[in-house]
Amino acid sequence: MIERLCTATWPRSTVVGLAKTLRDVQISKARLRTVIFKVLSQIGILPVDELPSLVYQLLLLSGRGAYGCGKSLANVLCLSCD
Repeated sequence: MIERLCTATWPRSTVVGLAKTLRDVQISKARLRTVIFKVLSQIGILPVDELPSLVYQLLLLSGRGAYGCGKSLANVLCLSCD
């Protein structure tokens, strides 16, 4: 189910809500990485005023132990500031 959700196209209006919902789902660390990278890939489609909510969800997701995602998250956030 997670793989299918992460390969689907997410409408802009659902990105933050899906990230919040996925935060509450029990998934393996490998699947968690997939979720985090999917959410990261959505940063470019969101309006600027929705980014703080999405970043908050990403930080909470990353805090669940998906090793290797922190650097990617930091890189994307730094690139977003340019």
